[in-house]
Amino acid sequence: MINPRDIFLTSFVSFTVFFTAQHLVVRCVPRGSPFPPSTKRSTSLWYSRGLCMPFSSSPIVLVDDDERFRRSFVDYFRRHGLTVLEAGTVEEAESIIAERVVAMAIVDWKLPGTDGITLCTRLRLNYPQLPLILLTARADLDSQLEGFTYGIDDYWPKPYPLSLAAAKARSILRRALVHSTSEDPFMLGNVTIDLRRRVIIRNNNVYAMKDKEYGILRVLAMEDGAPVRRETLLSRVWGYDALPVTRTVDNYIVSLRRKIEEDVRSPRYLLTVGGVGYRLNKDS
Repeated sequence: MINPRDIFLTSFVSFTVFFTAQHLVVRCVPRGSPFPPSTKRSTSLWYSRGLCMPFSSSPIVLVDDDERFRRSFVDYFRRHGLTVLEAGTVEEAESIIAERVVAMAIVDWKLPGTDGITLCTRLRLNYPQLPLILLTARADLDSQLEGFTYGIDDYWPKPYPLSLAAAKARSILRRALVHSTSEDPFMLGNVTIDLRRRVIIRNNNVYAMKDKEYGILRVLAMEDGAPVRRETLLSRVWGYDALPVTRTVDNYIVSLRRKIEEDVRSPRYLLTVGGVGYRLNKDS
């Protein structure tokens, strides 16, 4: 005869094992995973588990003629929250960069036709602030010293560990974001946004920015009118170790609109982008 107590214990143990396994699976997903959550509720769940959206809304461009290498490089970076566009030649890379803003260029030295050094030289001339990485099988000291004469920011000799490449890319992008945004005052219609003094001036009224309001405005200003996901704002302003939900961002947006907008019900400058997040409209 089966003891009811044994049935209870067996069920309890099975449930505990299942719950623990699910918890571990969620915890093992890397931060910055590119898999998009489908709803606001799942977005909040992802973030509460320490997961973040891609580091930057602008992609990295990888220029290398080895398709197998590109595939493994791109897959690894994307799994770690970094968006990468591929190019096999200098011409393909220049076409990509001409059509959209990129956050960084990682260029192989030896390419078919025009070489990577020529591309680095052109990019440094036309895009002085663009981070440039030279990726090459030339690991000797003389080649590395020569590479830096072309205006690159770092030199990665092949085979280069993908884990180190992703970590360095994040570090370089973080510095580039900090340095690319001027804190000089700018106007939204007749409203002055002074990031350096952390004040908003509207109709001769001066409103102090809270720390998170300052952070949100700074990130939106960095993107120059492009939409920014709520999850991106959370990761950049609150940090990876914080555990707020996306509704937290919405609350701060409401507070900012009260300081910036004439009519908070019909905002002209701090706009909602449906299904995405927010953007700053400097042209209205």
